[in-house]
Amino acid sequence: MKNTMKEPIDLLLKSGLRSGEIIERADFESSNKDKSKYKRIVYLYLFDKQKRLLVQRRAKHVKFPLTLCVSTVGHVDAGEYSQKAVERELQEELGLNAKNMNIKFLFSYIMYNCFCDVYACIHDFTIDDIKFDPNEVDSVEFIPLDEFKTMMRDENNHFRKIYGTAPCDVLYLFIDK
Repeated sequence: MKNTMKEPIDLLLKSGLRSGEIIERADFESSNKDKSKYKRIVYLYLFDKQKRLLVQRRAKHVKFPLTLCVSTVGHVDAGEYSQKAVERELQEELGLNAKNMNIKFLFSYIMYNCFCDVYACIHDFTIDDIKFDPNEVDSVEFIPLDEFKTMMRDENNHFRKIYGTAPCDVLYLFIDK
């Protein structure tokens, strides 16, 4: 039988392992009233060589319209691993090929019944290299590292409200060793 789901995702156990059940992404909230199921999403923090974070403003018609978010965000498709999901989302949302990028897995955490896999990359690129999908992204911009640090200290900043304190751990990339 052919899979007719538009956006299939794996349901995960509390351990983060696949349960064997696949559902439509849009059905996750309604099918998880008891909060016993989990899904996996990925975040990529993409910095340029000047240590500026690329952020995107989400499109007007998607969930959380026109909010500022990290470089790429996305769900891991059924049967997919998070590293491949990051590469796919980078191509889909920003038009960048991950082939020559040194994308590193940093950490994973749980928030709102989601396993959030966090990746980061420092890469030589400019805004002109970005070819974002207007169906997913309204605009992109760079945020200087110091401004990003300030945002993470401000408990009222909407960026921090969405991502919690997890982005603070991304800053360890820039601590001189």
